[in-house]
Amino acid sequence: MDRNYELITDHFILQYVNRLERTIVNESELPGCFVVKVLIDPEANAYSLPGGFIYLTTGLIALVESEGQLVAALAHETGHIKGQHLTRIDGQAYLTGRAFLRRTRWLRSLAVRRSACSLEVDAKQRI
Repeated sequence: MDRNYELITDHFILQYVNRLERTIVNESELPGCFVVKVLIDPEANAYSLPGGFIYLTTGLIALVESEGQLVAALAHETGHIKGQHLTRIDGQAYLTGRAFLRRTRWLRSLAVRRSACSLEVDAKQRI
């Protein structure tokens, strides 16, 4: 999905939405790491991909009237990942996580992200 859309790179925005997601994950006692990215797209929408990837659009962020509404959208997408639902990609095809990963070059970035998440989880468990 990263290759097909322009992503927000603003550190403040990314920290904010990922902090909200971490709160959802921690309060729900879900295992694993989740990463939120923001797509530059005027359509109000959110997408989730297997492996913990959540995408919000700038259109959705502009539309919400409160932090609670944004948290609700994130929680909804987190539920799709947790439920291992099929993911709709480009409005046409439904692919499972493995098929999606095979079709893209995300295997390396996923492995790196998972390693970083493991280190983060290990550090939290030691505290």
